[in-house]
Amino acid sequence: MNCSTRKPQKIVSFSAVERTSSVQKDKLTTAPRPADSERVGSTAGNKSSERFLIYLFDDLNTTFADLANVRAAAVRHFKGGLPATDRAAIYTFSGRPNLEFTSDRETLEDTVSKLRWRPAAGHGGMQCPDVNYYIADLILNKGDGQAQQALVQHTAACAHVRLEIARNIALAAANRELIVGAQDTRVALRTIERAIRRLAAMPGQRLIVLASPGFFAQTPEGIRDTAEVLNLAAKASVVISTLGARGIYIAEEVGDVTQRAAPSKLWVQQRYTNARANSDVMAELAEGNGGAFFRNNNDLTAGFERVATAPEFSYVLGFSPAALKTDGSFHSLKIRLPNEKGVSVEARRGYYALKADPEEQAARSEVDDAVFSRGETSDIPVVLQTGYSKSNLPNAGDPKVLVVAKVDVRWLHFKKADARSRDTLTVVSALFDADGGYVMGSTKTVNLRLRDETLAQMESGVTLRSEFEVKPGTYTVRVVVREAEGKAMTTLNRIVTIP
Repeated sequence: MNCSTRKPQKIVSFSAVERTSSVQKDKLTTAPRPADSERVGSTAGNKSSERFLIYLFDDLNTTFADLANVRAAAVRHFKGGLPATDRAAIYTFSGRPNLEFTSDRETLEDTVSKLRWRPAAGHGGMQCPDVNYYIADLILNKGDGQAQQALVQHTAACAHVRLEIARNIALAAANRELIVGAQDTRVALRTIERAIRRLAAMPGQRLIVLASPGFFAQTPEGIRDTAEVLNLAAKASVVISTLGARGIYIAEEVGDVTQRAAPSKLWVQQRYTNARANSDVMAELAEGNGGAFFRNNNDLTAGFERVATAPEFSYVLGFSPAALKTDGSFHSLKIRLPNEKGVSVEARRGYYALKADPEEQAARSEVDDAVFSRGETSDIPVVLQTGYSKSNLPNAGDPKVLVVAKVDVRWLHFKKADARSRDTLTVVSALFDADGGYVMGSTKTVNLRLRDETLAQMESGVTLRSEFEVKPGTYTVRVVVREAEGKAMTTLNRIVTIP
């Protein structure tokens, strides 16, 4: 067996992972939580039939219609109940709703039925131009003239303006989307990372089922974050399987009735290429650690059944490339079997030789530790306000916990560069139940690039708002604010009781 990065490599480690099937005829509605003494890792040869699954739904990038199909398929999937040894959790990119591990079928169905399309600010609805992160990156970072021409033509058609005016509108929209899109991709990959860390503490077999149309991650930051997610999943013995929420993609669908004008062929081509680019990260996540990728199929119920079952056997190969340069370049991999008759190989297509960033990794660990600690610190002036909103109207939905954090930026340790004061704020809002169990959370990153006159006028600082849809009860709100330059951190707790 050879592993090739343009030349054969010597296999220095080999292990086989056998996963016993957990599918049983008797289905239970409840299952006891395993005792700590029973917890064992999902390592090579692990015979435990106990499985922990996180169903992760992308409610930010999936369209309204597609999410409705995913929701219905997931409900049908859970109606069959869970095998007696399975416990499932439901996470979302938006953090609403979330459900920790359970095997109660009705609770899973109820939580999935509350899935809603929650597009980021500036997305959704009848946008003109309907630019996305992939096209914004092509135009502004890669200088793609054809993509710019397609966007300008699309803008002129939907806004009914001349091409010279459309160009200014299009470039302004692309600049906005470059910021929003980068944040959406960061949220997606960080959410997957948190799901892996949550599963890492669980015994037995560990599986993430990601339902998403995909998202654009082929930027230097996206490539690095994706590689880190795959490495973390491998170390934690977590399998990631992916389900294409879009089903069969038809490029002409971009010309539906919500558009003000029929799209040009050039614009349709760009959107179709965008869909394929978004799908690439789904394939990479699945193939990178032995998962399945269900795509180009509208039978999403069958898709859930397939991706919720990890392969019975998988193999881990290790080699040590000589003279490897950590320059961020991609190194392709190809697995060849001596006798390939009647078999096929699914394996990671390659890896990026990324240079480790100890400072960034330390910052992430510091924030994660702070979120799950109980103490308070006040290095940065932060005013935290919490409350809730609750409607007495029928079918109004669950109450919402409201969190508003105001950060006084004048106390930050800015770095001067290009006549601007620069710093980055990471703000995490997390919700814990009365027993101290994590319920849900959200992370926001604020890149500050301020001129002196702007900084002098920011007396009110930066305000960040979050809301969490929950059941009535008592919750602890924990907010962590960390700045990159001075490494200062503030952690605050508040109690919210919803009658």
